[in-house]
Amino acid sequence: MRINLVKQGQLLVFSSFLGLIAIGTLLLKLPFAVRDGAPQLEWIDALFTSVSASCVTGLSTYETIHFSAFGQTVITLLMEVGGIGVVTLSTAILIMIGRTFSSDREKMISEIISEFTLWGSSGLFIAVLVYTLICEAIGFVIIYIGALYNGNDWAVSIGQSAMLSVAGFCNAGFAPFADNMASQSRISQFGCALLAIFGGLGVCVVYDLYRHFKEKYRRFRNHGAGDVTPLHLHTKIMLWGTAVLLFGGMYLFFVAEPEWSLFDSFFMSASARTAGFICCTPTSDIGYDVCVFLMEIGGGSGGTAGGIKITTFVIACAGIINTSIGNEDVHLFGYTINKTVVMRSFSLIIYFRLLIFVAVLVLEYLYPEVDPNGLCFDVISALSTTGLSAGAINQFGDAGKIIVSILMYAGRVGPLTFLLFLFGREQLKQHNYPEGDIIIG
Repeated sequence: MRINLVKQGQLLVFSSFLGLIAIGTLLLKLPFAVRDGAPQLEWIDALFTSVSASCVTGLSTYETIHFSAFGQTVITLLMEVGGIGVVTLSTAILIMIGRTFSSDREKMISEIISEFTLWGSSGLFIAVLVYTLICEAIGFVIIYIGALYNGNDWAVSIGQSAMLSVAGFCNAGFAPFADNMASQSRISQFGCALLAIFGGLGVCVVYDLYRHFKEKYRRFRNHGAGDVTPLHLHTKIMLWGTAVLLFGGMYLFFVAEPEWSLFDSFFMSASARTAGFICCTPTSDIGYDVCVFLMEIGGGSGGTAGGIKITTFVIACAGIINTSIGNEDVHLFGYTINKTVVMRSFSLIIYFRLLIFVAVLVLEYLYPEVDPNGLCFDVISALSTTGLSAGAINQFGDAGKIIVSILMYAGRVGPLTFLLFLFGREQLKQHNYPEGDIIIG
């Protein structure tokens, strides 16, 4: 059977992450990966932590503070490589040492990252790597200043700030503190929130903004001469969607949680969209529901965040609105959205919900004593690679931890891509069937 180019890319992603998880598990099981006097790290917990770090989730069945400096460094590296993407990182390194790709391989890499296959892969990956390092460096400075302001030890804070800067940009919720970010200064919390936002925008948005403003600067230098390519529709959707979700979530949290400050609401709104940091715990049903809603949507395609993605959600909403007003086509920002894209958006949402439904059923059967609301919350958190937890995973046995690990892995490589890989090659259109009318609703 001939495997097409996209399938090769999917297989490369799957195998890369499996290899990363295996290496991480072995490193975390080394005797000096945990602190002296810390509880013993079982193999299942080492695997769970490796999957969580590699898939930039943040869920943990073994406290991060129990890991030694070596163990926390391993977790940080797993987050970094998993966040940027094994394929992205290796491609960027090959570009820097002067190797070039064939046109087929370059197209394959582009397909893995996004649908923007006409963009140059070399420029894209270099922009991603530079952008990542710059963001993490700036984030490190902000977080470190906040740590010093909080009275933390200056030497210990260097390593802790480095881990938080990587975890923030990669949208993973690992923090080297027992209470996550609750006891840290507002400065450090703000740095983590900013990193989560910019890390979740996505590769395509970053590259498009870089290209757009570069052309604007060139035009300015040339006194108005030259054209400026407008931002892609994907970028416009991401920027508007991110702003609405961020400030809309902040408002809802602020109203639903009277004890939270405006900054607490801002931080949790940014964190709930797959970053997984926590400074305070929702106490109301509305606050809980807002968390679930933001976790399911997540961030941008090609970014470090998980979930169904903002573009998927926006296009599905646009489809519903256009259908409600009688439009046969889906219009958004002056564009007509390809019907295939609309179908994929609804399909991805349905696949996501089905995975949640099946996982919840299985876990409720295995652990009937666990609170179903907390169990459902943790399942959504795992599949959306968020990292927030209602405490259900701490009551799971080995079978439950394996199921949650599979969910984190599926959420990282993408629910739709994961299912397409399992179903096999795409079927070519061989017949034209007559149209059929069905009564719905």
